[in-house]
Order: sequence, then structure tokens, then C-alpha cells
Amino acid sequence: PAWIWAGLAVPAVYGFLAAFVPARPLRQLAAAWTPWAEDPLEPGRFAGPPLWPLLAGLGVACAWMMRAPEFGFGLALALCLAWPLAELVDQAGLVPLGFPAHPGQTLAGHLAFVVAAGLLMAWSVRVHHHLPMLPVWAATTIAAAAGSAVRGLAPGPWHRPLGVAAMGAVLSML
Repeated sequence: PAWIWAGLAVPAVYGFLAAFVPARPLRQLAAAWTPWAEDPLEPGRFAGPPLWPLLAGLGVACAWMMRAPEFGFGLALALCLAWPLAELVDQAGLVPLGFPAHPGQTLAGHLAFVVAAGLLMAWSVRVHHHLPMLPVWAATTIAAAAGSAVRGLAPGPWHRPLGVAAMGAVLSML
């Protein structure tokens, strides 16, 4: 299953091309990979390259996919669906938590993240092992809470790959 890494290599190659080749068609692609993208939750603060943390998180999920497919798939789903949901809910501004690393994050966003990530990871485990959903969801919610803690405490956009790694570690212990 080493072919799974090809899915990460393709966008990484485009990112390097956009950064180092001044061709006209690559200018828009370069804008997506530039370190000067503004963080939508914290105006005035630059988030760094927006696609590199996502690729790093997918790399962590791929590593888990090689070791335990039911965890890797759930982690990738949580990365691609639960994180954007949490950031969308954060924009409503309900009960700001005031984390120094991410002052725009809210309690509603963290709760949405824990519920969504827990359900996505539970569904992944359920599909692979045919276990009942409720007990699996109870276990994966603990891993989602670890991801939520990293989401609030890790600085910058790198909370995504660090959160995926934390959730994978907790899932392996459960």
C-alpha cells in the first residue's frame, strides 16, 4: 500500500512548482501556497502556507492508514470534515474561549469538532469491524477531545497535523 503516498506527492510537487517556477499558469496556484494567506478567524494574523498543514495532517492519517486502516480513514475524515466544520461554527462567535494561540476559537466550535470527529472516527471503526456504533462513538469521542485540546493549544495552522497525531495516539491506546 505504498501507493497511498502518491496522493500526497502530487499536490506537494505542485506546491514546489508554484513556489519555484515563475510560469504564468502557476501564479494562482502559488497564491494558494503562499505564506501570506491571512487567517480568516484572526484578521491581521498570517496563517502560513494554508495547504502545507493539511498535507502534513493527511500524511499523519496515511501513516495511520498503513498501520490501522480503520483509524487512518477516520482520522482523514475528521481532518477534512470536522476541522472545517469547527472553523465555520467558530465564525458565529458563540462563547469565545480566548486561547492565546487561537483567540477566535469558541466553545461551540470545539463542541462541534468533538461531536463530528467522534462520529466520523466511530463510523470508520464501525465499517471496518462491524461493531455497535454507540460504544465505539463513546471511545472515539475521547480521541476527539484530545484533538480538540490540541486544536486550542497548538500555535498556528499546525494544530491540524498535531491534532491528527494526538487523536491517532489516543485511538491506539483505546
